[in-house]
Amino acid sequence: MRTLLITAAVLVSTAASAQSGVQVNLRFANGAETVRVSPGDCASRRVVVTWTSTGTACQELALWLTEGTECKDTADAQTTRRSLTSVPQTTLNTARTGTFEFNVSELPFSGAAGDGGTRSCGVGDVEQEFRVCGSTKATELFSGACSTTVTKASPGKLTYDSKPPAPPTIDAVSQLDEALRVEVSGASDVNQVRLVVLRDGAEVTRKTQGLDVGPIQVEDLENEVTYQLEAYGIDAAGNESTTASTAEGTPIKTLGFYEKYRQSGGKETGGCGATGGGLAGSAMLAVLGFWLSSRRNRS
Repeated sequence: MRTLLITAAVLVSTAASAQSGVQVNLRFANGAETVRVSPGDCASRRVVVTWTSTGTACQELALWLTEGTECKDTADAQTTRRSLTSVPQTTLNTARTGTFEFNVSELPFSGAAGDGGTRSCGVGDVEQEFRVCGSTKATELFSGACSTTVTKASPGKLTYDSKPPAPPTIDAVSQLDEALRVEVSGASDVNQVRLVVLRDGAEVTRKTQGLDVGPIQVEDLENEVTYQLEAYGIDAAGNESTTASTAEGTPIKTLGFYEKYRQSGGKETGGCGATGGGLAGSAMLAVLGFWLSSRRNRS
């Protein structure tokens, strides 16, 4: 019996200890743990972070940005950081959730060799990681004292990306009626493709779509005119590649079956028996095959 009581006491103590802790999560829009930003975001974009907490904290939630991949216990312990406005203890314990914001331009870049020690938001050809950090302390369940142990928030990861992706490749061009269908493939860091259509070097139109959507179909072109095609890749941060793959395409007129049959020498009269055999029937079947093929290309 004594053994059972001691065991029960240990279990209750362990459970109480677990309940006395505090946990805080920091997440971006839609619950994402990561977000990517580009030089174009430095001017005016604000990043919104949602915090959620469980347990009881005995002090405010300190918040800061740091360069690198690790959040230390406090902002002062970070080599490169920028402090943000803290969440008050009362808000942390009663609201249980809330948001805070910061400008992309506030990211704490450190100097780096090769850039004169003045790297800042807006610099090109850089891929650099930052963390959104937070820390507080828990109220101990039985004593009500403030824990001596720092509880770090589950951080958010932010990547500043100003490196353009590798150019995509134009794999095939299909000729349609007043249109072209272009198949494009890209590197793993490309999630969108921008296809630019030119005529004699002057831009006619452009179309942007997801790489995983399928071939890009460009409408409202002129038949029997040769167009030049350029493909550009766009990554998650909005960086655009150069173009290394170009191609040409010429839309063609796709005629209706009966019109094509007449142009091939078919006769208007004769009914169904007119296709019974001979050259007329063969011509009509050949035209039918061409027409069906053209219709498949158009759809």
